[in-house]
Amino acid sequence: MNASGIVAGGIAGLAQKTPLSAAHQNSAKAALGAFTAFFGLRLAWISLNGPFLSILKQFGIVLAALVAGKMAGRLLHLQKASNRLGQFARGHLHVLQRVVGK
Repeated sequence: MNASGIVAGGIAGLAQKTPLSAAHQNSAKAALGAFTAFFGLRLAWISLNGPFLSILKQFGIVLAALVAGKMAGRLLHLQKASNRLGQFARGHLHVLQRVVGK
């Protein structure tokens, strides 16, 4: 479902004649962030069950996973790699726009 949303958003973005303004981009990011947080917390709340110590253990596992993921991302420099990939894609899209625009 995530991949289909990304593909649909990419196609919608490419189909537009003009890019979104910075204000619209920020609004869309905020709305998507709120949507994601709401449903993530909702799913977490639904999945919690059992006695108090079991729930506490589940939260501990989630917290440990978040910390481990953050540490792994920093050690592997994933943000830098993601930025380089974005710059690479941006450069190729500009070239493609120039070729198609001619």
